[in-house]
Amino acid sequence: MNSHNDTQPVPLPDTLEGIRSEIDRLDDALLELLERRIAASIKVAALKQAEHSDRLRIRPAREAAIIERLTGRARHASPALVTQIWRAVMAHSVQTQVRMELVLCADGDKANLLRKVRTRFGEAAPVRWVDDPAEALEAARHCEAVAIIAPALIDPALLQGSVSVFDAIRDGAGEVLALAIGRVAPEDRLLEREAAR
Repeated sequence: MNSHNDTQPVPLPDTLEGIRSEIDRLDDALLELLERRIAASIKVAALKQAEHSDRLRIRPAREAAIIERLTGRARHASPALVTQIWRAVMAHSVQTQVRMELVLCADGDKANLLRKVRTRFGEAAPVRWVDDPAEALEAARHCEAVAIIAPALIDPALLQGSVSVFDAIRDGAGEVLALAIGRVAPEDRLLEREAAR
């Protein structure tokens, strides 16, 4: 069985017009694959609804595994490009299943945090800012929402019950700007995922 790296790429045409025609054909093929993926997400939504789970539709561990697998397979696309594209696709896939909201609570540079949150969660989910971390956590407990809260604002006593930290939003130097909190499966919790590495 050949791995993806053993396959030979199809030669590209030698003319500008031929290459542009090939790009158009590839764009059409990508759109068809995207349509099929969205249709699969809609089917997933129906199956998940039958489970009557109170968990969020996102699966952080699965998302991380998909991105790791695809960045490892990429030959010409940079890991940053692959990550950006698949985060966007996954974010839109979640929104086809259910409207999920991002509820942010932070002090300091909110514009920078929002950029980092969009890098992590994509552009599909609506964002709402709140001043009270308890309000963000309440949304995470009872709505289809992820609370994204600056660590200094989190009272550990509020992290009881159905919600868990499942991701850290970091700046370029690796400092934690905020924690992503929601109703996720035990294997999606940040501490469990880091321990598994």
